[in-house]
Amino acid sequence: TTNHRHEPINFDPAAKAVLPMLDGTHDHAALAAALVTEAKAGRLQFNRDGKAVADAGEIATIAQGHIATVLAGIARAGLLEA
Repeated sequence: TTNHRHEPINFDPAAKAVLPMLDGTHDHAALAAALVTEAKAGRLQFNRDGKAVADAGEIATIAQGHIATVLAGIARAGLLEA
């Protein structure tokens, strides 16, 4: 993927999961749910204190808190207007 400055952009698994959903129809909860789905499928892993998180409730909490970070990274890459 390249941004509007024609710079190549590499995404982490979380950004890859939410980028296709950034069409204005998904709220933060839906984006967090996508991260949870990716984690359950084994395509994304959340860690806490250096250990993989396996508890579904904790994964959901971490995913919800991680959305702002993911969106900020996508914005810094020049692919999202804040």
